[in-house]
Amino acid sequence: MEGCGDKYGVPTVIRSSDEGKSWSEAVELSEFKGRIYDAFYHDGNIYVLQFCGERFFADEDKDYYRIFKSEDNGKSFYELSKVGFESMRCKAYGNMILTSDEKIIVYAYNDNDEFNMDCVISEDM
Repeated sequence: MEGCGDKYGVPTVIRSSDEGKSWSEAVELSEFKGRIYDAFYHDGNIYVLQFCGERFFADEDKDYYRIFKSEDNGKSFYELSKVGFESMRCKAYGNMILTSDEKIIVYAYNDNDEFNMDCVISEDM
């Protein structure tokens, strides 16, 4: 496991079951290097948006955003989906929104169009 604070290492998760008085050992969230940009809790599940890449801007050929899900309060995560942006070129940052009709909208910054965020919508949580 990579060192704590490696901004492009494999993300880790720690848990507390006593309101933060003690913490579990770190476990890897996924097998991919990258950064966590957003997470939310809904109906007993945790959803996490990870940018899977090793630099600030995406490389068209190998970098992706992925959504991971935990159904056991963060003890384990599995890949729910690979986010289907038409192009990954010049993407950075990212966030998710859960709509009232349970669609997930994922937004990402596009360096080529700073005034308009690129987004995709998933209707099958």
